[in-house]
Amino acid sequence: GGAKGGAAWPRVEMRAQQAVCFLSLLGGFVMTLVAGYWLVARVDRDCRDRVIPDSWALTKKPYIGPRSEAPPSLVVPLAQTWAVSEESLLLSEHRDIKVRGKFQQKQMLKLCQRYGFPGEQHMPSSSEELSHFQRHLIFDDKRKAIFCFVPKVGCTNLKRLMFYMSGRLPLETVDWPWVEDSVYLEPALRHASFLNKTLTEAARTLRLQTYYKFMVVRNPLERIVSGFRDKIEPPLNFAKQNRFPESVKRDILQRFRHTELLYWQQTAKQSLFNISVRFQEFVGYLLESRKANLNEHFLPSMDICHPCLIKYDFYGNFKNISHDAQALIDRFQTNPKFYLDKSLHSSSEETSKHLKHYYGMLSHRDKVRLLGMWYDELLFYYTLYPSERNSHIYLLGINHPVL
Repeated sequence: GGAKGGAAWPRVEMRAQQAVCFLSLLGGFVMTLVAGYWLVARVDRDCRDRVIPDSWALTKKPYIGPRSEAPPSLVVPLAQTWAVSEESLLLSEHRDIKVRGKFQQKQMLKLCQRYGFPGEQHMPSSSEELSHFQRHLIFDDKRKAIFCFVPKVGCTNLKRLMFYMSGRLPLETVDWPWVEDSVYLEPALRHASFLNKTLTEAARTLRLQTYYKFMVVRNPLERIVSGFRDKIEPPLNFAKQNRFPESVKRDILQRFRHTELLYWQQTAKQSLFNISVRFQEFVGYLLESRKANLNEHFLPSMDICHPCLIKYDFYGNFKNISHDAQALIDRFQTNPKFYLDKSLHSSSEETSKHLKHYYGMLSHRDKVRLLGMWYDELLFYYTLYPSERNSHIYLLGINHPVL
């Protein structure tokens, strides 16, 4: 019996070793599966984060029709968004800017009261707040008009029109938009700005109370892409990296691709390769930045023109900029009379072709965060132009009503 018991121990020990070996192999197999899953997920994420070539985007045939005509499958039933009557839809797109303006004023009154946006009683009082509040306002005493300009909403061309109508610019600067801004536009802007030091506060207040006031709005999601394509997407310029917009590009790359930026800075003079900001990095920069630190090109227009503090008479739409600008010219009865061509909205048509391409690069999480950050701005835009109230559903794929 003792001999048998002694012979059994090696077998038990051998089986124990086999069990340990089996468990080790099983553990290794599980670890391999986990590592493989992580690697596949990482590669997939990196591929999704990488900028998609235009040739790939074009094969997807991006939707290029009017934004108000989103594909039926993506349109939320009206009852799930907000009550918009047929009359409101017609008034919001009315060709007569006087009729449309009256509708817009009623809409804005409802918006500001319903959602508690600061009203006229909250006008800024300190000189610093007033400077921020008024720096985008320009006036024309001859036509008794005030225009609030918003970057990436046709503001340069509209400023040229304002200054021509006031007699501060020759007509050729309107017909030839490539004329250097420093030659004509900047001197005229200094004279017509609300920040002109010759204006007293009483004179500014009187103009705000009595002049015809207008601004132009643009679909916020389109404006974000337009700002990126125009200011941020081109490769970083080494010689100008301390000036806007190069300084913003450098800050974004410093935050998201620090090592690559360092290498580029060391080799930029040899022009070994270009470095560009990706759209998802730009959106990440917007989401992580405080509004006070953002350049005006990337600020919501509500934070630029303060439509609940100033009662504007008319809100033009960038998608109809040629018609709306011509209607303003006709209203102010310029002499000699002139007409615009259709070039003012060409950039809008070009940008709209690529919206799905750019927003398709974002993760669902960033889309939700972007919608939250620009919620008030979308609310403002949809209040004025309710026919476009589902554009964020089509572009971001988030089936969530804003209004």
